[in-house]
Amino acid sequence: MKKLANFIVEKKYVMLFLFLVFAISSFFLSKKVEINYDISKYLPNDSEVKTGLDIMDKEFPSDTSSFRIMFKNLSDKEKNSIYGELKEDADIKEVNKKEKDEYTLYEITAYESKESKRANDTYKEVIKKYKDYEFTTDGDLASRNTEIITTFTLVAAIGFGTIILIVMCDSVVEVFLFLFTILIAVLLNKGTNIIFSSVSSITDSISAILQLALSMDYSIILMNRYN
Repeated sequence: MKKLANFIVEKKYVMLFLFLVFAISSFFLSKKVEINYDISKYLPNDSEVKTGLDIMDKEFPSDTSSFRIMFKNLSDKEKNSIYGELKEDADIKEVNKKEKDEYTLYEITAYESKESKRANDTYKEVIKKYKDYEFTTDGDLASRNTEIITTFTLVAAIGFGTIILIVMCDSVVEVFLFLFTILIAVLLNKGTNIIFSSVSSITDSISAILQLALSMDYSIILMNRYN
C-alpha cells in the first residue's frame, strides 16, 4: 500500500488527468445507461408475485399506457380546445373528458406500453404544451416520469453538506477539494453503470446523495488524519 501511495503522489498530475478524462467520459456514458422503472423485475423468478405478473402479461398483453391530467378553472372554450387538441394528437389513442365543479379531467390512453419511448414522449409533449396551465397528473406514465428526488432536494442536500464542510474544515480549500472529489466519484459511479443491462430508477436517483452523505464524514476523517 505504501508503494502504491508513493506512486500516486509521484504521478499526481498524471492521475489527476486520467481521473478527469474518466469523469468526463462517465458523464456522457451515464446518459446512455438504461434505467429500469419496473421494480417487479427484481423479484425472484420463483416468487408468487412474479409468477402472477408473468401470467397476467402473457394472458392479457397490453400495448397501451395511460395517464390523467386534471386542470383547474378552465373556461368552456379552453375545455373544448384542449379536448380537441388531444383528440387530434396522432400519438394518443383515446381521450375521455370529465368535469366537476372547477376541475376538468382528461383521461388519456397512449399507444405502446409505459416502457416505450413513444409513450413517454407523448406524456412529455402534453405536459410541455400545457405548462402555462394549473394542472395535476397521475397514472402509469406520470409515475414513470416523476423524479424520485427532486432538483430542489438535491440542491438543498449539497447546500447543507457545504455548510457542514465549512464548519468542520480548517481551510476553505478543503471544502472545494472534498466537493470536487465527491463530484468525480459520482460521475464515475453513474458512468460505469453502463456495464449493467439496466439500473433501477431508485438507485439512479438516490446514488448521488448517498455518495455525498457517506463520503463527507470519511473525507473529513482522512484529511484530519493526513494533517
